Amino acid sequence: MTQKNPPVRLQPTIYEDWLLENPKRVDGGPIELKPNLDFEEEDAVILNSHHINSTILPDHYANNLIILGEYNEFTGFRIWVTPKGFDYLLMAHQTHYGANFVTVDGSTFGNYPHFHELDLYRSRDGINPGTRRIVTESIYSGIDSASLLEAFMCHYNIEDGREKSIELPSRSGRQWGLDEF
Repeated sequence: MTQKNPPVRLQPTIYEDWLLENPKRVDGGPIELKPNLDFEEEDAVILNSHHINSTILPDHYANNLIILGEYNEFTGFRIWVTPKGFDYLLMAHQTHYGANFVTVDGSTFGNYPHFHELDLYRSRDGINPGTRRIVTESIYSGIDSASLLEAFMCHYNIEDGREKSIELPSRSGRQWGLDEF
């Protein structure tokens, strides 16, 4: 059985201050989405990992903090901000299949894009931090991967030096539906 990475252990006030840290800077210039050619969907993309700087997090988390994302045919595009070797600090999901979820403001949603934050004031199992689900005005049903990443970065003050909007990459290079002879 695969073992999950251990959860991040922070004081709630440090985490809440980090959420507000403005900006959280990405090393290496504007990040770009790459096509995931294993899938036919136009929205199937990969976000290669990039280091994020933080002056608020303890060094053992800040020195290893990355943003990354991947597409899955069942869950759509997912984004993580995580210290390497630990569970997430932030996540974004393009879809939510299964049961409904309730946001921090008490709204109920079904299959809808959303962000995940740690809830260090509540535990999900007595040991590990809980999860707060966030739905902002900038995300909507059917949101594409590029728009989800842009909304996520804007909401959490993640700056990569970008001057233009994030765009979906070109899907050239692999043709689908052709029979090989």
